[in-house]
Amino acid sequence: MRLRADDLASLAALLCCASIPVWHMLRAPSWAMSLAAVLAALAICAALVLSFKARNRAREAASANHRRINDSVRRYDELCAAIAGNSGVQYATLGKSLDRVREIVANAVQDLREGLSDEGSPAHKSGSQKRALRGLVDELVTLASEEMLTGQESGKRNFAGEAKAAIHKFVETVEYLKTSGQHISTRFDAMRTNVEAVNGMIGEVGQINKQTELLALNAAIESARAGEAGRGFAVVADEVRKLAQRTEKFSEQISGRLQGIQEIIDEVGAVVAVTSSTDIAHVRESESHVIAMTDEISERAARARMHSERINDISESIRAIIMQDILSLQFEDLVSQLLDRLHDHTDSMSRFSAGFFDLHRDSEERDGVTRITRRNQLLQTLLEDAQQARGANRLDIAESAQKNGSIELF
Repeated sequence: MRLRADDLASLAALLCCASIPVWHMLRAPSWAMSLAAVLAALAICAALVLSFKARNRAREAASANHRRINDSVRRYDELCAAIAGNSGVQYATLGKSLDRVREIVANAVQDLREGLSDEGSPAHKSGSQKRALRGLVDELVTLASEEMLTGQESGKRNFAGEAKAAIHKFVETVEYLKTSGQHISTRFDAMRTNVEAVNGMIGEVGQINKQTELLALNAAIESARAGEAGRGFAVVADEVRKLAQRTEKFSEQISGRLQGIQEIIDEVGAVVAVTSSTDIAHVRESESHVIAMTDEISERAARARMHSERINDISESIRAIIMQDILSLQFEDLVSQLLDRLHDHTDSMSRFSAGFFDLHRDSEERDGVTRITRRNQLLQTLLEDAQQARGANRLDIAESAQKNGSIELF
């Protein structure tokens, strides 16, 4: 672990304080012990100033990082909610389109039945051909009325796995941010311990100053007894006593500053503790909900795919029969155009889903805040593109399409 400048200053102060009792035991001059006390006080002052600046920088950085995290996560939640709402609108639009297809098919089937039931119609062939056509049309109407068709799209096959991976990566990012907050909290605890140790050293310096002052007083008494020969020593003793008094006053000032720093450290430590204790249980719960939703969507997508394939088969069969005997109705052309339009719509929804998961493929970015900010920008772009595509993919079939054999899409 690399030592900071305030740590080195604290060690220097500790060494100076430890040398004073040693010098006292060795009967060193009192001015030397006073000098050591002054050096210790200066080292402690330097350590306090450096530590105070470092704490301020750390507190500002932690507060700024906490605000960035909160703003980015809040924006991410808002964009995800907007995308979820936009997806609901897309699926609702697709459902309306399928309902319209079902209505058109039902009307066309009714016309076909009326034409096939007419024994004098030129399109009437054998009874077996008529029954086969009716059976295929009935099955087509049944499949078109299934609610599962509202969820069909080509991109859903990979939706479940990609959703789980994206949510898992987001949870890992939140857990990493929480771990970083806990590490910062541990460092602040260590800072608090160092400040308390410095407070203890200040107390020891005060005791040493009192002893120095007492020694200076004894020296003055002895010089007074010595008379004229002890005057010079009395002057030195008086200066030592003054120096001890100044050192004691300086120690009191340092103690006051230490108390202020201790309060700042406690305040910042409380903020960091709140950050590190952030509960991510709701993130885990959201992950479970998304996984359950993706499983359900995967199941519905599989069923919708089977229905779509069956509809294609039935459409081909109907086309073969109708093209032989009832070309004037143009039923196959109508259904083909409707299915093509729905295919374009589902492709648009597939691109929307693929874009949502592509923006989560950012594992190479190690900075969690930068990652979330980038996701927010991509989500905003994706949402705007989806709204434009929704306006371009509106489907509306005129009620007269079944009568004149034409389709109008707008």
